[in-house]
Amino acid sequence: MLATMKRLLLAAATLLLLAGCSASPASPPEPTETSAPVSANVEACETFGEVTVTVGKAVTGANALETDIPAEFDKALLIADGDVKTRIQALVDNLPEPPHMIVWMDNRDAYSEDVEAVARACEADGADAGGYATLVAANQ
Repeated sequence: MLATMKRLLLAAATLLLLAGCSASPASPPEPTETSAPVSANVEACETFGEVTVTVGKAVTGANALETDIPAEFDKALLIADGDVKTRIQALVDNLPEPPHMIVWMDNRDAYSEDVEAVARACEADGADAGGYATLVAANQ
């Protein structure tokens, strides 16, 4: 009988020990490091940056009249979303007529402000407009 009692005590002690080794931890698990959400506008902002360089080269070079400036910006506009899309659309709406006249005085300043507004929207959205180009006066 003593042997049976020892076995029962040993079994009870084993059960208590195993109950303390449950699968759930005593403290909540540490959160795992997650990457920042990717902006839906990454491609649009990269395209926008490339377009500003293309347009800048066109209007300061010899092929300004050959470049369809609104169509160039349309490449980024079609894939943009939210504030980025709104600001690209505002830039296109604010282009002078004819568009290649963005190099002249007030047009140049307004265009550059619109480009910077799009770049800020891209940055706020977690995307990068890359090496976007604004226009400055030749004597600056």
